Amino acid sequence: EDFISCCSYVDARGEPRGVFVGRKLEQFPAGFGTGCLVDSHPLPEVARSGLAVLAAFGYHGISEIEFIRDPRDGVYKLIDVNTRVWKWIGLPIAAGVDLPWLAYTDALGRPETAPPQRQALKWVYTKDYLKLAQSGQLASPEAALTDAEWLALLRGATHGESGVVEAVHWPDDPEPALRSRVHAVFRAHWRRREPPRLSRRARARRRCREEVACGSAGAGGMRRSWQLTTRPSSSRSS
Repeated sequence: EDFISCCSYVDARGEPRGVFVGRKLEQFPAGFGTGCLVDSHPLPEVARSGLAVLAAFGYHGISEIEFIRDPRDGVYKLIDVNTRVWKWIGLPIAAGVDLPWLAYTDALGRPETAPPQRQALKWVYTKDYLKLAQSGQLASPEAALTDAEWLALLRGATHGESGVVEAVHWPDDPEPALRSRVHAVFRAHWRRREPPRLSRRARARRRCREEVACGSAGAGGMRRSWQLTTRPSSSRSS
């Protein structure tokens, strides 16, 4: 919960057209991966710090600036600046801060300004989140998805109904999300039953043994065939 991002679109005149602050609750792989559970978490001081960084460099466009809370003094300190669209940009879009749309309208010469971000909204990448939960490495169990949120995701509820944004699901194109969920559930359920995978060297050794065995069987069959065809036939005396 100590990872906070200031996400924004700033126009060429340095005017912020949309600002969103999100909090990374879980990441995969645990400890150093990308976010798989993020929530809308407005923090004015983080928004101010993020915009100040962009202003200092004269940057305009879409960006995500990541901060981490220093436990020694409680201050959010800069980690990095991503001057591009990132993995969970669907969260600010669902929260009313549609950064790609703001960039588009600005490019057309009809700039718009986003409203304040919607709160009480989560974003989840189900595939990685299930892997993390199955391994018992959730960093914020208290922020885990509730049964009601899972049911809403499974029945394909829209973002406004469920309060959860799924990384792949979109109401007018449900097939990719359905495939991803089915694959994740079956993978989690059947992984324990799968035989251990052999290393490349072990697979090569097995393949050699099989080829030698097949070659031996083939040679033996050829010898037996030769013996049958060359055996002298018995003749009756007249």
